[in-house]
Amino acid sequence: MFHKGEKPQDETAASTAQFSGETKGQKKRKMLKLDSTQMFSPIRDVRDGIVVTKDRRYIKIMEFTPVNLALRSGQEKDIIISSFAAALKIMPKNVQFKVVTRRADTQRFLDQIVSDLEGETCTNVINLATERADLIESIASRGGVTRRFFVIFEYEREGTTTMKKPSWTDIRTSLYYQAAMIENALSACGNQIVVRDPDDEWTMDVLYSILCRAESEVKPFKKRMLEVFARYADRETPQTEEYIPVNNFICPQQINTMLSPRYMVVDGLYYSFQYISGQSYDIRAVAGWSRSFIEIGEGVDVDFFIRKEPDTITQQKLQYKIRANKLKLRDSDDTSMDYDELANAVNAGYYLRQGMTDGEEFCYFGILLTITAPTLELLERKISATRAHLRKQSLLLRPCWFQLAEAFQMALPLCNIDGGIFHKARRNALTSSLASIYPLITSELVDDDGIILGRNRQSDSIVMVNNFDTSKYENANVTILGMTGAGKTFTLLNMLMRYRAKGIQVFAIIPKKGDEFLRAVEFNGGQYINLSPGSAHNINILDIRQLDTTTKRLLDGDTALSRSRREAKIDQVRTFFQLILNDITQEELETVDEALKETYARFGITEDNESLWDPENPGHYRAMPLLGDLYEQLLKSGEDAKRVAKVLRRYVTGSAKSFNRHTNVDLGNKFIVFDLNDLTDEMRPIGMYIVLDYIWDKIREDKTVRKVVALDEAWTLLRGGAAKSTGEFLMEIIKTIRAFGGAAITASQDLRDFFAYKDGEYGKAIISGSRTKFIMKLESSEADFVAETLHLTKSERDQISRFSKGEGLLIAHKDHVIVDFMATPTEFRLCDTSRESLAAQRDEIAASMRANEK
Repeated sequence: MFHKGEKPQDETAASTAQFSGETKGQKKRKMLKLDSTQMFSPIRDVRDGIVVTKDRRYIKIMEFTPVNLALRSGQEKDIIISSFAAALKIMPKNVQFKVVTRRADTQRFLDQIVSDLEGETCTNVINLATERADLIESIASRGGVTRRFFVIFEYEREGTTTMKKPSWTDIRTSLYYQAAMIENALSACGNQIVVRDPDDEWTMDVLYSILCRAESEVKPFKKRMLEVFARYADRETPQTEEYIPVNNFICPQQINTMLSPRYMVVDGLYYSFQYISGQSYDIRAVAGWSRSFIEIGEGVDVDFFIRKEPDTITQQKLQYKIRANKLKLRDSDDTSMDYDELANAVNAGYYLRQGMTDGEEFCYFGILLTITAPTLELLERKISATRAHLRKQSLLLRPCWFQLAEAFQMALPLCNIDGGIFHKARRNALTSSLASIYPLITSELVDDDGIILGRNRQSDSIVMVNNFDTSKYENANVTILGMTGAGKTFTLLNMLMRYRAKGIQVFAIIPKKGDEFLRAVEFNGGQYINLSPGSAHNINILDIRQLDTTTKRLLDGDTALSRSRREAKIDQVRTFFQLILNDITQEELETVDEALKETYARFGITEDNESLWDPENPGHYRAMPLLGDLYEQLLKSGEDAKRVAKVLRRYVTGSAKSFNRHTNVDLGNKFIVFDLNDLTDEMRPIGMYIVLDYIWDKIREDKTVRKVVALDEAWTLLRGGAAKSTGEFLMEIIKTIRAFGGAAITASQDLRDFFAYKDGEYGKAIISGSRTKFIMKLESSEADFVAETLHLTKSERDQISRFSKGEGLLIAHKDHVIVDFMATPTEFRLCDTSRESLAAQRDEIAASMRANEK
């Protein structure tokens, strides 16, 4: 039947049908009847986020995030499947799981890029963002897809049919209660609900995206809704009691089921419906076997229908079936072709009966595939490819010929199980066995408001991670591990530039080869700070810095600001002395404390925070003492201070006297890199500590502002005599930075040193304290150690040692994804440090300069 958009009004009905009159001498023709798509729709209304159907059923739609099951360990898979089996037991009698697969919706990513650039003044940052938008489009065009996972169930009336008709409050309460139970049960599997309390608009948006698949790809639901409102607003005689029928918002313009018994067309999009034959399922199935058809590709939606059977009736039927088969078996010859089949049927009957006795539920399930394409030729190719793919899994695909209208309505998220199709597709199973199907799985990793990392090698889709999403990640910390040449520095620097483009404050501490960051920092309008003897950049370790306490005061009150800033600074400076004098005694530390108090007092600073303000310069802090001032005080402090003063002399008048200067760098820039390359191995941990101490105040200033602290070659803090002090200071940052809205990103290539100190205690703690890890290529022995530390599967361990440059295993929360890290042309030019690339850039710049001279 051919269905048009809106139901014709009486006065215009003739214009929507073929003229049926006859002229003299002509044979009377039958008028072609056109029904509206609104009449074809089984939906009556949407109210309180509940769909009301025309046959008076009440439907609840829930959307969940999927779990990446493919690379989980065997133990984790068992836990998830067991949790899903428990979830199935609490679900209603009829339930539908729907997986909608569409071409990657890049528009929301592009919109986010535009939003991130609001207020941006650096032209290069804006241009780089444009290139990243092109990169996203490029990945999507090569097969990137997005999937949505729905659970749909209907209201089940309790008691007998003789009870009074339930009120709307009864129906709503029952559905909401059941939804809460399902949410809790699936959260144990790792699936999180997308919208906890969906309203009518969200529900209609879901229906619109499925009913109007073609239109919804180019027209958002909000725009469609406004167009409908506009049409009704133009009516000359609106009635106060009128309301706009919900189908006007969600129905397509045309539905044609008469073109062929094999396919139908909805708004120019071709549809075919196929079911998996119930006789083709294997007796045994591995956990998550549904992935084989969930991830077939764009334009292939999958619906799983589960119907639970009443226990008493099922037990009786099983008993009768077992008895009948046993009689046939007794009368059959053991050489008969039917003998084995009958024996298997008897054993299966006993198995089902025993399972139900043990508390299992007997179910029927069926799987329906909706295949769509813009042309008939492409549709046929998709059907053939899908059939061939499933044949490899020993699954037979059967078409829903001559049942297109029924299949279309069955595929809607309305838990509408068509008896004819379901009877051919169904297979029986107990809930424990049925749990292996677990359809809420994916290989995708696409976080909203995240940074792009590259291409998912498993599904060829975009990988975007938002490690600041506290609903998914317990902390925002990231660890990057990889051998020399694996692309670790390239990856880290690109990530930092992408954080910068999102307006996130970025601090990077680079102990070695910091000059590799220089071009990228200057291109992005950042600040490059080199700390070394003779450097123009200075940081005074005794600074008590002026902070903006507005947010802290609003959130935590004045009590949070009452701690003495001077005493807090003295506590931090103690660590500095533990670094420069590894065997410092407790008596010497106490002497340092007293000397610090005396030194600050000489500058008018006491434990009272009000003493920090300069009375001669309102709104500013007093001038701060230097290490030289502390040195002079130590010389006056007796025998316990002599050894400390002698060591400190190096930082006052000796080779490290650059540390005895007032601070002349600013933390206001959004992208700051501290280069410690020119410091000696002995001085580098001290320089790293001074930098961390300097930025730590900025990190704690406003916990509502996102910020990143990146530490390259973290292993340099975990060796030598200073390892204990610097390691503990680093661990404090990693453990507490989350509380201040920050993320610590640690990267290391020398894993032997990274895990050397105290049998790897700090190295393991750094990794376990990072919810996100990116493991690039490692030597075989290092891969073994990391695999053991992170409890990776053998497959993951083998892949780590075989990765090419730029590839890595991304572990984001519980998701494990193989990623090809990708960069734009400009990012590649800024970040690539290979000899060949640098030589080519040098020659290009030289040629350009010569051309300009001419």
